[in-house]
Amino acid sequence: MTDAPADLEGVLLELGIEVTHTDDDEVWAHCPEHLRYVGKEDHSASWSVNRVSGVFNCFSCQSQGRIVDLVTRMKFPHDVFAAARWMRGFGVDLVASADLALFEQPNVRMEQAEIMPETRLAMFPDPPGWALDSRKFSLEACQHYNVRWDSENEAWIIPVRYPDGALAGWQSKWAKQRRFVNHPKGISKSSCLFGYEVFPVGEPAVLLESPLDVLRLYTGGPVLHGCGGQQGADAAHPEHHRRDGGGTG
Repeated sequence: MTDAPADLEGVLLELGIEVTHTDDDEVWAHCPEHLRYVGKEDHSASWSVNRVSGVFNCFSCQSQGRIVDLVTRMKFPHDVFAAARWMRGFGVDLVASADLALFEQPNVRMEQAEIMPETRLAMFPDPPGWALDSRKFSLEACQHYNVRWDSENEAWIIPVRYPDGALAGWQSKWAKQRRFVNHPKGISKSSCLFGYEVFPVGEPAVLLESPLDVLRLYTGGPVLHGCGGQQGADAAHPEHHRRDGGGTG
């Protein structure tokens, strides 16, 4: 499992970080955050990033974190989604990432990793035009609810969020076949409501059957508002979906 880009050296080069040496496990360089933490440049190449986990650490100033965090700070301040999308060009293996590996272990309790990093969702691109046309969705609607696209499987990526907006995971819904897969496996959606984190307080809600119906409602126009729950992979329960702009009815 890997959480680091395949072209790790390429990422560092684009960030202006000069690699001093490498081995099978680590890529070494002068710490790019030394000046920030200790007030002077790093002259001893005390910084390294792991080729598998994508975790970096400076053994001198104690700067540490994930490579996507560093990209965000250095290239896309305050926009982790932009950083994650940029990193896709360097070969980030999202589905097989280390963050998801924990959920593949049947004996691991969900409480141990119940919140998923937003960067996992951000790695997926916007839905393509043909998929939007087939469902009569607007790109604006998908971006409003942060619905993404799995290009390899041609599947909608529907976020599953807790009431406070924290990402619990997502559901993959294949565009050309009746198939659903939850990530992580065994995720509990009973306490999650699709679109709740952007629902306009005080507005009426519309009960819909599927999260994707919310996108069509939003695409329709600025009259109604929707609110809704998450659909299971093996069952179809009604869902409330909310939208700031709502359909025309």
